[in-house]
Amino acid sequence: MENKTGAFIAQLRKEHHLTQKELAEKINVTDKAISRWETGKGLPEVSLLIPLADTLNVSVNELLTGERVEQDKIIDNANKVIVETITKSNRTVSTYDILLFIIFCIIQLAVFYILPLFVSPRSDLPIVFPYMFAVIINSISIGFIKSKLKFLTPVLTALMFVPMGLIEYENISPFDGEELAIYALVFMALSIFGMLLGMLIKCIIIAIKKKLNK
Repeated sequence: MENKTGAFIAQLRKEHHLTQKELAEKINVTDKAISRWETGKGLPEVSLLIPLADTLNVSVNELLTGERVEQDKIIDNANKVIVETITKSNRTVSTYDILLFIIFCIIQLAVFYILPLFVSPRSDLPIVFPYMFAVIINSISIGFIKSKLKFLTPVLTALMFVPMGLIEYENISPFDGEELAIYALVFMALSIFGMLLGMLIKCIIIAIKKKLNK
């Protein structure tokens, strides 16, 4: 869809005898934004669709479809575009969420259960500090996903650590029940902090992108 819409924008711009810079000035974006759209590297933000469509003298439906649509087919075509857009968006978000959670679990499990094999001297503190760092970094990445699935991260982090009490490493004292409970709560709190920080960073990045596109 992006390539077809981009090519259509380029076609319409040329029909109106506009340069990328002139079109950008009309809808208050940069010429780099126009270039990205026309090369299929992105789509205009929702807030820009109506101004862009008006400037190029087409409907938003035609703009998203990437071609001119006959009047009697506009409603049917609009419904098709909406369904395809939502389906594609949901599929992308779902895949992205699952991939991030898989990466999160692999890294977190590796840190929790493989790190003790390489820590020297073998005591609680040299192990716990890397645990804390890994929890924060992983939780920050989880904060970037859109799905509500991310709110399971703190609980998942604590549950992943609890089995440590069942493992006996050479030359290292196993965590007792009280230590496990304390560390699990600490990691849960750190995970919440990291997730919220990730969400904040994401909001800042989105705000900066919107400002640059204007």
